Amino acid sequence: MGKVAAIQSNASGSIEENLRSLENHIQQAATAGAELVLLPEHCAGQPTNILALTEQFGDGVGQSAFMRMAKDYGVWLVVGAMPIRMSDGRTYSTSLVYNDAGECIAHYNKIHLCHVKTDSSHRVQESDRFVSGKQVVAVDTPVGRVGLSICYDLRFPELYRELSQQGVTVLLIPSAFLAYTGKSHWQVLLRARAIENTCYVIAANQYGLLPNGLEMYGHSQIIDPWGDILMQLQEGDGVLVADLEHVHLEGVRDRLPALQHRSL
Repeated sequence: MGKVAAIQSNASGSIEENLRSLENHIQQAATAGAELVLLPEHCAGQPTNILALTEQFGDGVGQSAFMRMAKDYGVWLVVGAMPIRMSDGRTYSTSLVYNDAGECIAHYNKIHLCHVKTDSSHRVQESDRFVSGKQVVAVDTPVGRVGLSICYDLRFPELYRELSQQGVTVLLIPSAFLAYTGKSHWQVLLRARAIENTCYVIAANQYGLLPNGLEMYGHSQIIDPWGDILMQLQEGDGVLVADLEHVHLEGVRDRLPALQHRSL
């Protein structure tokens, strides 16, 4: 398998500022030996004004910058989510996968769009801004076969079981997960997805306050197939780096071959 990195950030309203900060983190991850780097959901701009950053698929300031960063630092770069207008004219919340040559070799349109009301009377309803994706996406990378998902997808185990059946060994979960729900749900759900699919989980989350008063939860983490937390960053900007070990993965699947025992 290999070494991976998860980046935690607090996106500002300036795409230029966000790209500079993310590039510093990507450089740090590459220096630490990471072969694949995961960025949070909406890492290029604040979720409250994210549609202002909408780009046509394959073109735009953000995509050009991420393409260059992947190539310059020689890493596979997974952009957690950006608002992308596809050829059908619709806008999706889209993960973009760049190889170390800077080529976009895969993308995933978020299937499950968030709808939540918080105690502070705020409402998040992504269907007001995005169209739901339909395609489950798995990608072969230097660190193994990875399954793509975004934030609210985490609540739907069927997606991850489908990815497991497609042979993934690593689940990527870039997020802008709220503190309102995250305090009770985030870690429980992440560990459950790792355990029930005997996969590594890489979760890169945003942290901090948004202009509308909502708070992102942070607590980015890397979890092994047994459900143990290898690395975690509770608050603040930072980079988590961990080795994913094929021997450990196979050992867990040999000791507890639950995936072979499914009968439904």
